Amino acid sequence: TDCLFSNFEFPNNLDSFGEYVLAGCHYLESVIFPDGITNIPTATFIDCIRLPWLNLPDTITDIGDGAFMDCYNLVNVNMSDSITTLKANTFSGCVNLKQIELSSRLTSIEDFLFGGCFELKNIDIPDGVTKIGEGAFRNCERLETISLPSELKTIGKDAFHGCTIVKISELPLSVESI
Repeated sequence: TDCLFSNFEFPNNLDSFGEYVLAGCHYLESVIFPDGITNIPTATFIDCIRLPWLNLPDTITDIGDGAFMDCYNLVNVNMSDSITTLKANTFSGCVNLKQIELSSRLTSIEDFLFGGCFELKNIDIPDGVTKIGEGAFRNCERLETISLPSELKTIGKDAFHGCTIVKISELPLSVESI
């Protein structure tokens, strides 16, 4: 996409939009979502390198593969508790992401979800999560603290490869596979 605008507001009457719709908008610094939107499709904001924050409406339940991948300036995500699905690579390569509070309705942390989020320091994984996917936190170099949910069953290959975790909550007895 060859877009030169820095702000984008989706129309209020919009209830869906397509994949890659704002991908590669290098000048995008803010986006306003309509209240009725329930899904952010695959790679919608991939490579929007100047986007610093996200305020996701309460109506969103699903965020597609790589939706915010390589948004280098993304620092803070305000995620509503209505989100049930974050697909693979959603925030992969968001090197400056420092803060995100995950929805309590999540049931899995998908593959490479936060891969390469160098600045992410702390993460509380919600109690309903049973799976942490392959490379989910790969190369989160500054990850210091992580709390694991009591219902966790599976930790994928290289889930924490390249992390310098200082404090991890106790490994739950429910874990069946690492």
